[in-house]
Amino acid sequence: MAQWITADQRTDEWLKSRLGCLTASRAADAFATTKKGESEARKKYKLQLLAERLSGRAAEFYVNSAMQWGIDTEAAARERFEEETGQLVQECGFAIHDSIPFLGVSPDG
Repeated sequence: MAQWITADQRTDEWLKSRLGCLTASRAADAFATTKKGESEARKKYKLQLLAERLSGRAAEFYVNSAMQWGIDTEAAARERFEEETGQLVQECGFAIHDSIPFLGVSPDG
């Protein structure tokens, strides 16, 4: 069973819980390769995770305008989904894999 961190997303507690973890949103970088081997994205991500683990500090988050729009409208979208489907969405923070401690995901709900 996964370990659930109930902190709100993007809070200090949430950032701390995912420190040094390979996350679902960065899986493409983690597995990226080229014909010559490891991609630059993969190398950079590995170094970021290593730096986070050694320093105990989270890397800065990149947020573009599309991502910010998603953050800004997430609550309204969740409410609309609940209205349309009759399903209640439980918000959650971060889930750490039960047998791989540096693997996790932050579902929207």
